[in-house]
Amino acid sequence: MDSKQAQSVESITKEHFEPIVRYHDERKIIPGDPYGWKLPGCGNISHWEESRRYDEYPKLTDRDFLLRDEEKAEKVKQYLAEIHDRGIDAVLDGGQTVRDTEEEAVVVLDKDSKVILTKFSKLLDCLFPSKSVAKLEDAVRKWTALPPLPLPETSRHMVDEMIRLENPHMDLEKATTLKGVEKRVQCVVHYGTWASKSED
Repeated sequence: MDSKQAQSVESITKEHFEPIVRYHDERKIIPGDPYGWKLPGCGNISHWEESRRYDEYPKLTDRDFLLRDEEKAEKVKQYLAEIHDRGIDAVLDGGQTVRDTEEEAVVVLDKDSKVILTKFSKLLDCLFPSKSVAKLEDAVRKWTALPPLPLPETSRHMVDEMIRLENPHMDLEKATTLKGVEKRVQCVVHYGTWASKSED
């Protein structure tokens, strides 16, 4: 197959691609998913009538939240408290500042240079045992399939639409399988927590 034929096939595929779900549409019948229901104002496929999903939901106990290292956890607590009290000075003294580019951005400040968002890489891994982290991640993934999650609201969080354009792997409408949809619903919870930097 030459390049022209390949482009033709790709064009036909895109033209006839029908999303499994659409953000603003209601779909009570989803092929291959007897319990799935996509509400028009919902950002995921919910399965609130499927008891199996409730039964399989991880049961978290106090044992799952035992700290890996109490001394290290206390230092993390103090560091985050200092960020709250001292702002950017605490980050510069005790944290690692990365380049302010589209790929890397640790801290987000408001117009008065007060910290409104700081990134702590692998915080859970730092605080809890790997088995506990894996169990919690599984719980988050399965929880997103149970309740209807709010639809990303572009008018309130202006970067939502930009994120879906620049990161198609996060866009529910571009998923080609039900499994793909379930992987993408996690990002619904995080929409609106991103920050955008405009060029002067």
